Amino acid sequence: MGKGCNVVRFKVSKENQAEFEKIFESRERCEGEFLSALAKTGEETYCGFSLWDSNEALVAARPELIAFLDTGRHLLTEISPELGVTDPVSGEVLILDGIDWRSGTLSEYLTEEFDFNEPPEFDE
Repeated sequence: MGKGCNVVRFKVSKENQAEFEKIFESRERCEGEFLSALAKTGEETYCGFSLWDSNEALVAARPELIAFLDTGRHLLTEISPELGVTDPVSGEVLILDGIDWRSGTLSEYLTEEFDFNEPPEFDE
């Protein structure tokens, strides 16, 4: 059973960006989601992505993810008539470099300076 990943593109007008970012900042991760990020990819574009313990965990969390997106949908601008205001994709992670899977989470690393390309030392 491989790790899962979801990616969602958004377009947000400049006047709504601070509120949009605040909604994402206060979001709690779902069960099975061990990494979540929001990147600003342009003047009015963003990309959110998460890594999951498994594709099954991602699928189980979809209703919760959709409910979360619904809280900020009014802040979004249409990407295109075909896509609407979000462009989501998901799938199984095939290659991921720089994360030590032994820990199961990255949050324990955030308390200290950490190079994500070098796994931490673990007490055996």
